[in-house]
Amino acid sequence: MSGKLLVVGDSFCSRYLQQARKVKATKRNSYLWEISEYKYWFEYLGEKLNLDIINQSFNGAGNQQIFDNTLYALNTNDDIEFAIICWSEFDRVDLPFTNTGGRDSIHINLTLENETYKSSEKYNTLFTDDKLFDTKCMIDRFLNYSVAIDNLLKHKEIKNIQAFSVRPYPEGSKKDRKQPLTILKEYMNHELFDKLNEENFFMFPGTKELGGGNFYELIGRYWNDNWKEYVLNSNDDNLANEGWIIDGHPNAKGHKLIFDKICSFMLDK
Repeated sequence: MSGKLLVVGDSFCSRYLQQARKVKATKRNSYLWEISEYKYWFEYLGEKLNLDIINQSFNGAGNQQIFDNTLYALNTNDDIEFAIICWSEFDRVDLPFTNTGGRDSIHINLTLENETYKSSEKYNTLFTDDKLFDTKCMIDRFLNYSVAIDNLLKHKEIKNIQAFSVRPYPEGSKKDRKQPLTILKEYMNHELFDKLNEENFFMFPGTKELGGGNFYELIGRYWNDNWKEYVLNSNDDNLANEGWIIDGHPNAKGHKLIFDKICSFMLDK
């Protein structure tokens, strides 16, 4: 029986195109149906390691869901040989949601105005007004998750890499947010920060602002001068009145770049 490669994360780790096409086609997202199928970075990696893929990643997943899905995969599979756990933004809040047909949940990103589910706006307002899921609290949760997963994978003798799929605390629209660098200072000064496994953490500690990086910063706008070559949709000129239509998720070339960088990291270890 072939061993398994476990991949858990958000949309940078999911089969994004297939998941994104489950929504209703509109003028705003019509580009999704114009893109040919492409190879994902984890498919390249599975072939390189000669491992079958278990993918528990979902578009929009936050760190609680990523933690929970990692535990679920480890509890239900005895043949995982390698794991890549890719964390998301500190401010993504995960709530259980039973109508998705899988291990998915409502994702409420407190840094963004437009949400996947209609109910997200309601909860976003409630949480913000009642000061629930404060960013400092979410940093604490992430660090607990990361250290716990590292210890568990060591115990199970599973080779692994942790990474950030996206920037831990990107720019957003939350009116009362602190400056991002202040939040990142809270992250680095946390008592658990030094317990993160830097040796196995890709582009530690997760953003160029702190001397590291993440998948998005490898390919994304403002971070890669040639970003338009690496993303699914770089056109923000048309349909301007219908909202934000740049799709910064990696295209075929972007996925190959992420794979190449992961391989370089593995060789340097």
